[in-house]
Formats: sequence, structure tokens, C-alpha cells
Amino acid sequence: MTQPATVDDLVPAVPCAYCRSPIPAESFTYWSAAKRLLSAPCPDCHRRVTLAATTWQRWIQTPEQATS
Repeated sequence: MTQPATVDDLVPAVPCAYCRSPIPAESFTYWSAAKRLLSAPCPDCHRRVTLAATTWQRWIQTPEQATS
């Protein structure tokens, strides 16, 4: 019997660049005026992680979206 999906399984997360702990995708906000950079604070190490929008989209993509 399989385990039911938890909220953590349904909400994509991005690993912190410094401590590798998961940062919820919804905590990222646009950081630049051109909307090419997103940034969020890490809940564990409290450092700010900044990503290109294309990298963020690739990290939060579900396996079903990657194959289609």
C-alpha cells in the first residue's frame, strides 16, 4: 500500500544554495525590475538565495511537466 501524498510532497521546493535545506517555492519573490531574478530567505540558515527565473522554474517543475 502506498503512502498518501503529504503537503510537503505537493508544494515544490528549491534547495538552499548554502545549506541545501528546502525553501518553499511560494516564498520566492521577484527581486529585479526586469523580473529575471527571484529571491527568498532560507528558513534554516537565514541567508538570501537569488536565482534566475528560468532556474527557479526548472527546480519547481514536476516530473509530469518535465516529460510533456
